[in-house]
Amino acid sequence: MSNDIDNEGELIPITDVRPGLLLDLMHDEYADPDKDYTPYQVEYAEVEDIVPEPNNTIALKFTDGSIVGFPADHQVRSFGMADGTDNNEEV
Repeated sequence: MSNDIDNEGELIPITDVRPGLLLDLMHDEYADPDKDYTPYQVEYAEVEDIVPEPNNTIALKFTDGSIVGFPADHQVRSFGMADGTDNNEEV
């Protein structure tokens, strides 16, 4: 994963997501299937927790309280860590 994240973000596998990461979920086929969820239109979603689910699904809980299930082969657009640390730093 590159340390350089431009204004387009970086497309990453859902399996690489971790708490604290900021994701652009606007128009995401699972998080915003109707392309009208207002919070995703105006801000990035911060990952609070990751919960592996049955049937090759990963549920992400966000700091706004929402929970979205994604297939394990899905990709999301990342805009780095909310606290500004490097995405590649060990936690």
